[in-house]
Amino acid sequence: QAILRNIGAPSPDIEIVPGAVGAAMACSPQTYQVAAGGTVTWMNRDTMSHTVTSNETGVFDSGLLTTGQTWSHVFMTPGTYHYRCTPHIQMWGDIIVS
Repeated sequence: QAILRNIGAPSPDIEIVPGAVGAAMACSPQTYQVAAGGTVTWMNRDTMSHTVTSNETGVFDSGLLTTGQTWSHVFMTPGTYHYRCTPHIQMWGDIIVS
C-alpha cells in the first residue's frame, strides 16, 4: 500500500473532497472557524482542478489548485468570509474569523 503525501505541505484545515463537483458538500468542513491572525489551509483531493476564491472581489484567490495541491491564507480581520470555486460555483464554503 502506497501512502502519497507531500511532506513539506501543511496539513489541511479544509479539504476539497473527491468528486467535489457532484458532492453535497464539496468542501469539508463547509464552515471553518479561525481566530484573527490564523492561517487556513485547503487541499484539493479531487481529480479536477478547483479554486478557493472570495465572493468579495480581491480579498483572496488561490488560482487553480491541481490534485493534491494545498493553498493557505491568513485571515487578519474578524468577520465571515464566503468563498467559492470559480469554475464550479456550486462549490462553496465559509470562514468565520473571530
